[in-house]
Amino acid sequence: MRSTFFGLEVARSAMQANQVALDVVNHNIANAKNKAYSRQQATMAVNSPFMMPGMNKPTNPGQIGTGVHIEQIRRLRDQFADIQYRKENKFLGESEAKQRALEQMELVYNEPSDSAIRGNIDEFWQSLQDLSVKPELEPVRTTVRQKALQLTESLNHAYSQLDELRKDNDSEIETTVIEVNSLARQLRDLNNEIIRVEVGGDKANDYRDRRDQLLDDLSKLVGIQTEEDNFGAVNVYINGKALVSNTTCNEFAITTKKVDADHDFREVRWADTNDLVNITGGTLKGLQEVRDEIIPQSIAKLDETANTIANHINTIHAQGLGLDGQTGMDFFAANATAHVLDTTSYIFKGDTNDFTGTCTFTLNGQNVTFAAGANNKETLTNLQNALEGAGVTGLSVKLIEDKINNQFRLEMHSTKPISFDTLNAPATANSAATLKQLGFTSTDKAASNIAAKPQITAKNITLSDEIKNSLRNIAAGTKPTGWTLGTKPAPADGTNAMALANIKQTKLLIGSRDGAPVTTVTDFFNSAMSELGVWSQEALNTKDNKEILLQGLDMRRQSVCGVNQDDEMADMIVYQHGLSAAARMISTLNDIFDTIINRMGV
Repeated sequence: MRSTFFGLEVARSAMQANQVALDVVNHNIANAKNKAYSRQQATMAVNSPFMMPGMNKPTNPGQIGTGVHIEQIRRLRDQFADIQYRKENKFLGESEAKQRALEQMELVYNEPSDSAIRGNIDEFWQSLQDLSVKPELEPVRTTVRQKALQLTESLNHAYSQLDELRKDNDSEIETTVIEVNSLARQLRDLNNEIIRVEVGGDKANDYRDRRDQLLDDLSKLVGIQTEEDNFGAVNVYINGKALVSNTTCNEFAITTKKVDADHDFREVRWADTNDLVNITGGTLKGLQEVRDEIIPQSIAKLDETANTIANHINTIHAQGLGLDGQTGMDFFAANATAHVLDTTSYIFKGDTNDFTGTCTFTLNGQNVTFAAGANNKETLTNLQNALEGAGVTGLSVKLIEDKINNQFRLEMHSTKPISFDTLNAPATANSAATLKQLGFTSTDKAASNIAAKPQITAKNITLSDEIKNSLRNIAAGTKPTGWTLGTKPAPADGTNAMALANIKQTKLLIGSRDGAPVTTVTDFFNSAMSELGVWSQEALNTKDNKEILLQGLDMRRQSVCGVNQDDEMADMIVYQHGLSAAARMISTLNDIFDTIINRMGV
């Protein structure tokens, strides 16, 4: 038989349940503007009824309810939307890193602009055109030298800025790794707290909200996969390897690797095994692609532009005459000769013959001997075979052929500095110049102590010492028939300057190694700038598209976990009335008990 005070317990449970529900509503309203918060809901369930089935069950009809209790305070969250959001978030982080770098690269080039590289190239061609008309005038020669110097400085500056941007991205990789490690440690600590709370049967809703926010932040930095274990801890994987596992984390480590003589770049490795981290997305991947692919590709095109201009100008300029009869002089040069790993010869017509005799020298300790052939192509081939047969470690030699223009040049690449220790050249007055044309530079008049002539790049291009020292050394004239060493050209001879200016319109072997000229220098550079613009626009479009997609996914998440204040106000009124009704029931029961106890008597 139930107690006389049975109704009080039922009303008390109703008051308590509605009070907890109001507290949950209060918590929701307090966090209505908190984007990381997930709406919570108090789930009510009936208590076990009075008079369960049994042999001693009273004869009263039916079961009598015993009230209500809060079964759980559940957190409303769309787990599938979270997975989709984090999957797309890594692409946003990657595209933002690329777009930011490409935007800075566009600022470095500042194209189109009269003061940028394209404008400087055009002004240099125009100065050579003017020189061909009045080669005897010193102001015209001054303009040629000044425009050339302006071009080299703009190439040097562009390389310097791109290289600095590359180093900045490398530094940002370490900053991002530090942030990833910090997030991993926080996730580990939250896993521990969540397990401690939920092992007793409670739900660590607020801890879980904080953890989900950290996972969102982490997914933008590096591509992750997640799974929750039976204890409530989340495990975080990067390409199958655990970054966070239950209450432990395996952090990233930074090591450095020398990629060339000027750069030591950071590598991201696992701290426990020292293996490279296979990064598949996020800001880290974007930074790595910018550092290792995008900027180097742009620098390579800049180098190709500088090298092609310098090589073709030098080849024609060396064949011309200065005002005092000088010849064999380079117009452009590299501003450094130490630790040379790459060198290239002049560009030669394949069906002419500019060499005679036999030459012997020592290359990095190995003897090399080659003989002049019937034409320039054969001579260069003989030198290529001799270099390849010398057994020099780390040396590769390639003969580059321009089939359309019937031109050839020799390129050498080495894994260690190239040095030429001794020389036995044909006893001719021009032996040192011959070796220089083949890619070697003599350091004294005896034509001994030969060193590699550095490959001209955007980094090191400058004017040769001959051009810097005297305007009269600009070879605007050509050698007349029967010319002998020291004979001066006619003062008004600008035919070689015209040949130099005509390089502007000549399709050259640039941006290709298949033997077919592809375009002019100017068009090649314009194409490189257009390609950069396309990359930048693609990165911007990708970033904008991912932002729109993430906004849609987040709206989907917020439709489930977001707090709607109108809904909360409606729930507040419901629970308030429930609490008031329960309190009224207790008051009514109190009156009944007062009558029974105090007013009923014998």
